Amino acid sequence: MIRELTRDELKQALDSGALDHLFDARSEDAFEKSHIKGAESLPAEQVERGVGLPQRKDAAIVFYCTDPG
Repeated sequence: MIRELTRDELKQALDSGALDHLFDARSEDAFEKSHIKGAESLPAEQVERGVGLPQRKDAAIVFYCTDPG
């Protein structure tokens, strides 16, 4: 299932440990400058090619693509 989360929903998911992965889909450079604590860098170009995606089909995953600030 794909859906958007509000900041509050994301915070709740992070705080409760409900996420398996939090991916930052911005460029590596943008990730290095700032990112949400605990996020993994997985640029959109790699996602489109299927590179770096978790193998588990039931994994709870969040991608974000805007500045976390």
